[in-house]
Amino acid sequence: MITIRRFLIIIVAFLSFFLGGCWNYRGINELETVIGLAIDEGTKKNSYLLTYENVDLSEAAGPLGIVKSKFIRSEGTTIFDAIRKAEKRSGNKLYFNQMQVVIVSDKIAKEVGIRTIIEWFMKDGETRENLHFVISPGNARDLFLSKPISTRFVSTEIGNIIENDNKISSFTKNIHLYEIFNVLSSEGMSLLLPAFMTVQNDKEKTIESSGSAVFKNSKMIGRISSDDTQSALFVTDEVRGGLLTADLNKKGRDDVSLEIDTSKTKLKYTFDGKQVSFKIDVETFVYLSEIPENIDLMNPENQKRVEAAAGDRLKKRIEKAIKTVQTDFDSDIFGFGLTIRQKNNHLWYQLNKKWGDYFKNIKVQVNCKIKIKNTGISK
Repeated sequence: MITIRRFLIIIVAFLSFFLGGCWNYRGINELETVIGLAIDEGTKKNSYLLTYENVDLSEAAGPLGIVKSKFIRSEGTTIFDAIRKAEKRSGNKLYFNQMQVVIVSDKIAKEVGIRTIIEWFMKDGETRENLHFVISPGNARDLFLSKPISTRFVSTEIGNIIENDNKISSFTKNIHLYEIFNVLSSEGMSLLLPAFMTVQNDKEKTIESSGSAVFKNSKMIGRISSDDTQSALFVTDEVRGGLLTADLNKKGRDDVSLEIDTSKTKLKYTFDGKQVSFKIDVETFVYLSEIPENIDLMNPENQKRVEAAAGDRLKKRIEKAIKTVQTDFDSDIFGFGLTIRQKNNHLWYQLNKKWGDYFKNIKVQVNCKIKIKNTGISK
């Protein structure tokens, strides 16, 4: 008869085969840690050229403990083919768990689209779902030639800009891999991805957010400016910070700056059988940062003037952005269709087949209410 003690010994011995360590453990010297990846058109027809920004630890053990970038390139007929060929070149397995960003060239985004790229990374077991994707004019790999300002890696710098921007300026859409996949897989909203470019900073080139790339289905069809991106983020209720400006004295130069504390947008729609209309209500609480010296904000009327001027400026900018996208791109980056689908799926089923025609003729009514929380002035 098996005693309890012997039974427990058998169980522990059995489990030790499965709990003794990681089955696919690799030492750090056996891995190439990828921080970022640039995807361009290959030198051969219908191929991809991949450039990897990897962590170089060759001097980390030295007296200065230097950790820097190193770059590897590979080419293949598919993304996976190119990655496997890179491992032949590096001698080690590429490790994607720490990857911050994937940069896709305009050419790939326009001619090939990004669905295949997104799906590969979604299926990869190492890739984090909060990975960022950005679009670059010209060659995507050229961004790696710039010098980051606040980090050692270009990819980390891009990731930090995207993550922090909606608290600082709200000019860059913060969207992750799993959210991109959801947009591409659902109806009623088109994809908007952040765009980055190189700019001159003193004597060196660095990176900068430069508006957004507009997609229809999975292919890029154009770009919008940083200002129009911010307006789109107001419509989709994604603004968490930034500045609003206004020309209070109407002299052709902005003389008011308001720092955004919180913002909330509500969308309401109507359909009369022919025309879709949307009412967009934006309520934004702000702190006063700059004001003309001749304006006394202890006077409530002057405070109302500031709020009205900023609200009117924001209203016009949102209306302009919507009109630009309707006219130039016919791509619902605002999620108007998604709003209808979520609230009335039966109506969406009716409109969906001709949503492109409905979208470009949507009538919008924009109301922007700005409220100053603190003038920053005391007497």
